[in-house]
Amino acid sequence: KFPLDYIWMNSDLTVVHMTKNVPPNYPGTIMSVWPSRYVIEVNAGFIDAHGIQVGDTATFEHIPH
Repeated sequence: KFPLDYIWMNSDLTVVHMTKNVPPNYPGTIMSVWPSRYVIEVNAGFIDAHGIQVGDTATFEHIPH
């Protein structure tokens, strides 16, 4: 159990919303304020450490089809 950052993306893999440092005992539901198709959960601090911003586009490599 550890804090997480959430990165929401639309179907074009563009970041549309982010939530940082959500504690493991967060009592509510974590949701994007914008329509999204995907969400990635990463360790807290990842967004800041990698300079991720709304509007960035994700790419994924080495994913089997």
